Amino acid sequence: MKHKPSYHFRPEQNWINDPNGPIYFEGKYHLFYQYNPSGYQWGNLHWGHAVSGDMVHWSHLEPALYPAKDKGENFCFSGCAYENDGRLEIFYTSVGSYGHGERGHIEGAEQWIAVTEDMKTWKQIDENPILSPEQNRRQGKYLTHWRDPFVFQYGGEILMVISGIVDGWKAAFHIYQSKDYRNWEYKNCFYTECRTTIYECPNVMVFGEKIVFVYTCFQENAQYVVGTLNEDYSLHVTRHGEIIDSGCFCASNVFKDPKGRYIMWGWLREDDRNELITDGPWSGAISLPRVVTLEDGDMVSFSCAEEVKLLRKLTETHQLCGFSGTKKMSCHSMTAEVECFLKTDGDIRIRVLDSEDGTEYTDIWILSRAKTIWIYRERSSVIPEVVKDSLYSRYRGDEQHVSIRAFIDNSVLEVFVNDSTVLSGRVYPVNDRAGISFTVENGTADGCVNLYQMTDS
Repeated sequence: MKHKPSYHFRPEQNWINDPNGPIYFEGKYHLFYQYNPSGYQWGNLHWGHAVSGDMVHWSHLEPALYPAKDKGENFCFSGCAYENDGRLEIFYTSVGSYGHGERGHIEGAEQWIAVTEDMKTWKQIDENPILSPEQNRRQGKYLTHWRDPFVFQYGGEILMVISGIVDGWKAAFHIYQSKDYRNWEYKNCFYTECRTTIYECPNVMVFGEKIVFVYTCFQENAQYVVGTLNEDYSLHVTRHGEIIDSGCFCASNVFKDPKGRYIMWGWLREDDRNELITDGPWSGAISLPRVVTLEDGDMVSFSCAEEVKLLRKLTETHQLCGFSGTKKMSCHSMTAEVECFLKTDGDIRIRVLDSEDGTEYTDIWILSRAKTIWIYRERSSVIPEVVKDSLYSRYRGDEQHVSIRAFIDNSVLEVFVNDSTVLSGRVYPVNDRAGISFTVENGTADGCVNLYQMTDS
């Protein structure tokens, strides 16, 4: 059996979680990520580093950030990358130990900067910590679980948002302002829902005066709100609480590419494998790059970046006219994309990873009348320990026309519908026959279905 993804980004082995500091700089895309170089479980966090010319074919480099143990740092938590006077800098959360204590991640996290001269080796600057818990206390704030800085510009100002629990219970995001990326002034509580939880991984995307603010609640899905920045630096929300992806996607990070698009990456969690070692000492993957757009009415859409088409090898195509029933694809593949452009009044089923004897398969359902996406995992694996609950989301569009891009990558599924909605999931089949079929029920369909074999990234 093969479960390690082939064209979704990840290191060859060991642990990966949050994408960090994605950026386009000097003609190359850089992707950093939370990385444990010594094991396949969480811990010993470095910043892994890879570089690409097209966001889909990656060259792995040596880790960008190693913990500065001589300065009491043992974990390099998440953060961002930005350009400062022609140089790339990393702004991240520095932690000495996991738990309580002076440099523990709960009360003692600090915000550090690292710089580079060659884009390969990075050095923590002597001025660190740039921000410390003591500085917050001097400004009248006591913040715990303080982490994941994200730098952005709005109205000509250099701003930064970061998560931090207030007074031991209220999860919130906080905003700071700077003129030089070194000295930061606390401005206000940027956003809170007054919940007792832990916030993580804030991202800000600016569309004119509008802000799309993305964040993750600990062990929950990434979500967004839309709003504008008040004069007191708090977020005036005009659209609340939308889930980005109700599957395994979380801990996102974004950047603006040379075409002016906002590109989003996320961690595809491995929780549903329940820590089983199936095909080697590895854990986690990064989503395909998603283009984020803001539409009228403060609706945010997520589509798959066109660059992913560079991984395609055309396998077969089917033209449909008044079609109902099931069509089996001649190609069997665990690494494929199924693309559909349809006018239909029926329900669409794409069955993937289908074993010869029918004991394993996963069904992707697009219910056109209800405008819902389902990933049915009940028969996805004969391994009893893995999670097989169904996954569900709603999508936008008219009742008759639907476009689908369904990506299969060994244990990863990502399903984009109408260039607006995406649902991700993890499945762990034992078989490697991986049959694929297409079905229309309760109606007919006109259009085309394309199946592409995908190359490794």
